[in-house]
Amino acid sequence: MNNQTGSNLQKVVWSVDRNTLLIICLFGIIIIGSIWLYVWSMVETEYQAEVQHMEREGHNLAKIFEERTRRVIGTAAFQLAEVKDIYEQSGKGNEIFVNLMKYGRLAPGLYNLDLYDESGTLMATMGILRSPTRILQQEYFQVHAQQQKSWIFVGKPVVDPQSSMQTFPVSMRINKPENSFGGV
Repeated sequence: MNNQTGSNLQKVVWSVDRNTLLIICLFGIIIIGSIWLYVWSMVETEYQAEVQHMEREGHNLAKIFEERTRRVIGTAAFQLAEVKDIYEQSGKGNEIFVNLMKYGRLAPGLYNLDLYDESGTLMATMGILRSPTRILQQEYFQVHAQQQKSWIFVGKPVVDPQSSMQTFPVSMRINKPENSFGGV
């Protein structure tokens, strides 16, 4: 083969290779783009499925927490109403807790059951032993002292100074026999 024929042959091969190379590159870009689009759609689908799963799980946890809170508050309301009735009839705080301790203990979920008089002085307690404290400045005491209604009040969460536990107070107004404020 002479040099000129080889050179012409190289030009033909090079021009074919350039077109083929261009087609191969375009085909490669299309394939890579298709793969990328497929992977992106799969990731997006899995992400949306995970978000829905987490929303369901969060909703279920919130529902469980709400049911537990309602149960604890309902139990507290029942025990508070019982204490209130006994105290309003007898007027003796310690007698109430002696009776409660005879027949059982604090209901599950309750941390402490305290009885305060109208001056905010601790009269009796059941649960964790406390040193005598006054609660005149507490929100739940002020609410019951100012209102005539005897309803359950659920206060904001607070940290108990004696136990360092975070609790939320559930309280009920107690009336004296003449229907004046007798404590919480």
